[in-house]
Order: sequence, then structure tokens, then C-alpha cells
Amino acid sequence: MAVRLAAGGDTAPASGDADEEFQVSWWVTPDGHTHAEDSPEGLARALAWATGRWPDRHTFAAVLADPVPATLLG
Repeated sequence: MAVRLAAGGDTAPASGDADEEFQVSWWVTPDGHTHAEDSPEGLARALAWATGRWPDRHTFAAVLADPVPATLLG
């Protein structure tokens, strides 16, 4: 998904340009709903953010990509 950030919003573009487009794998809408693209990374980041477990996003991604017990024990 591509997102356009405009100057003056809640989040300013990183480079300071008036408008920039960024590719994102997950996002939160203004009403608080979390959305993700259909990929292990996007789903893992959205899940980690929604559950308050951001430090675990890499573990979630690994389990979603390869859901066998050895992934967790590796």
C-alpha cells in the first residue's frame, strides 16, 4: 500500500518535502483500526502494534513465515 503524507498532518514527511509517498506494510487509520498487507512482515508488525508487543514483531514474522515449532526453538 502506498500512503501519501502531507505537511501539516500529524506525521511530517521525513525529508521535509510538502508531499511524499511511502510504501508501507501496515497502518493505523484515524479511527484506530490496524490494517496490514498480506505478508508475514506486515501482519507481524500490525499484530505487534495492536497487542502492545512491538519488540516481538520479528518473532511474530518468523512464526507467520514458518509456523513449525522449530522456528520458536531455533
